Amino acid sequence: MKASTGEKCPKSGNWVCTKCKQVHRMDAGETMPPCSKCNHTEFKLS
Repeated sequence: MKASTGEKCPKSGNWVCTKCKQVHRMDAGETMPPCSKCNHTEFKLS
C-alpha cells in the first residue's frame, strides 16, 4: 500500500519514506505530511 503527501492516510501503521526509509507512525484519516527527514512525498506501509 502506498500514499503520498497531502492524501488522507488510508490505514493506521508505520509508513516508510521510499527515499530515505525514515519511519512515520500515522493514523487512518490523518493527512500525510512530507518526510520529516528528507521532505520526500512518497510512502509505503511497512
